[in-house]
Amino acid sequence: DDYVTFADSAGFTAGSGRTAFSAVCWARFTTINLADNTVLLSQLDGADNSFFMAMYDIGASHHGLQVRIASSGADSANYAQSNATESSAWFDSLNTWYMASFSYDGNAAAAVRVLLYRNGALCVASAITGTIPTTMRDSALALSIGNLPIALSGIYAHDGNIEECAIYTCTLSGADMALIYNSGAPASLT
Repeated sequence: DDYVTFADSAGFTAGSGRTAFSAVCWARFTTINLADNTVLLSQLDGADNSFFMAMYDIGASHHGLQVRIASSGADSANYAQSNATESSAWFDSLNTWYMASFSYDGNAAAAVRVLLYRNGALCVASAITGTIPTTMRDSALALSIGNLPIALSGIYAHDGNIEECAIYTCTLSGADMALIYNSGAPASLT
């Protein structure tokens, strides 16, 4: 249940009015409770929100990827989530490294503003809840890896390992995601 936070910085903040943003990280579960939702990267606390990427209980006893993009401080109800019926989007195996990633393009059509990827492949059956905003909100919160940037009794702490996180202030393409994945797992993961 360890996690790390970094003070807000222009180098990784979404930035007020940003229309392009992507994040990538390698993660694995060492234990798993299918009712748990575990944060990978976050600048979200329920009041001062920007973005949130988590391995999330998507139903049917599976974990998928969920990404929330906020347009205002308390807004966290707009998200893209893996579809529970798409096995290629599941993150269910213990002690297996997965590359979880997303790209955000505020200029794209609402249904494809957030694209989710597992191991460099697009999760094609993503479900959208709410309307993904056309611009991301800047947050003064710390960036958190492995939990929310505030302590909520560790209820969203990732139980496993997270490595090689990267944040991009551009919209990575599917080819970019595949290239990152196909370059191989970082040496620290083997």
